[in-house]
Amino acid sequence: MTSNQKAVRTIFLSALALSVSGTALAQAAPQQPGASSNCPPGSWFCNDAAKANGAAAAPANGQLQPLPGTAPAAAGVEVGAPAPPAAPAPPAPPAPPAPPGTPVAPPVVVYQPAPPPVVVVQGRVDAPPPYQYTPRPNHRLPYNRQEWGLNLRLEGAILGRDKADNSGMGGGGLALRFKPSPYFGLEAGVDFLGGKDYYGDRRGEVNFSVSGLIFVNPRSRVQVYFPLGVDWATASINRDGSRSPGWSDSRYYYFGGHAGVGLEFRVARHFALNIAMIGFIRGRTDADKDRNPEFVESGTGRTSNTSGGGLFQGGMTIYF
Repeated sequence: MTSNQKAVRTIFLSALALSVSGTALAQAAPQQPGASSNCPPGSWFCNDAAKANGAAAAPANGQLQPLPGTAPAAAGVEVGAPAPPAAPAPPAPPAPPAPPGTPVAPPVVVYQPAPPPVVVVQGRVDAPPPYQYTPRPNHRLPYNRQEWGLNLRLEGAILGRDKADNSGMGGGGLALRFKPSPYFGLEAGVDFLGGKDYYGDRRGEVNFSVSGLIFVNPRSRVQVYFPLGVDWATASINRDGSRSPGWSDSRYYYFGGHAGVGLEFRVARHFALNIAMIGFIRGRTDADKDRNPEFVESGTGRTSNTSGGGLFQGGMTIYF
């Protein structure tokens, strides 16, 4: 056994001996009068502070001392146990039912105001540039409108087949037109023509005409119309003597009718261009028609004073 182990053993034995001797002394010591109950038999140590507190808290004359901060109880008043809590009140009995026929009060309705509207605020968006609307041009003309017009035209005569090689006539004319309705018009005109006639004789002719004009589509820019009317004409013929020796100048008078078809291009509201094809038939009305007939058929000798042909017209009309 080492020296350290011997020292530890010696200290342990000494402490054990002291403990046993102290316990025996405490159990053998009698209870002294006035000793504190905080040191029961067998205790190793007694706390002096506990003794002091025990002495201070000991009741005087057998009465308990009040705790600090509380009022002392009155003399002769015993402090009993606290009163038990009060029992809850019984529920009220239900109300008796109302007798029959008793009006029942309407239920109480509580009206609440409607919630405020929800306004959604969006960020500003740049508006697109404004669109400039351009209306389409109106190609339709005013309806139910009376019009007056002045027609100026050039024309060429259509003489038919078997005519002389040098034949051909042309000229011009003018007419006053009145349209009481978009579908109908009246026209009075005069035309002047000159040149070589069917036989190649020199001829000058003046023609007066009155026509009715029927428009098929008066509200369109391009209008189709049909002229129909009557004519009075006078012609002056200068023969050169090759066909009938001894004949000289002659004057014929005619009456007849005409019909045709035309197109009117309304360039503007007050201006139009016209083209038309007119066919006519007429007969002589002068007193010399029987003695001096206009047409003599070679070989047969048959005569006639009835003639026909055509006019091609082109011009313009100014409306006002």
